[in-house]
Amino acid sequence: DGGTQVERTGDVGNILLLRSKRIADGTVRLEYVAGDVAVELLKEKEKLLKEAAGKLKVRKESDLPNAVAELFEEWKKLRKELKEVKG
Repeated sequence: DGGTQVERTGDVGNILLLRSKRIADGTVRLEYVAGDVAVELLKEKEKLLKEAAGKLKVRKESDLPNAVAELFEEWKKLRKELKEVKG
């Protein structure tokens, strides 16, 4: 038995799962942050999403995946056209 011991789960504060990795049969390693570190990381991610949404001129962060997909398709199309022009 290891790790941090607390009286109540609420004492930990927010918990943010960063990643999980299967390391053996039936064993999964969880990497996470908690408390103030989790809150700061979420604030930083929100800031980055808002910045990306602004640059791609989308109103909601949830529209970002579609905007990125459209941008990528346009880039591929223009790249192909450029290759054809260059011969």
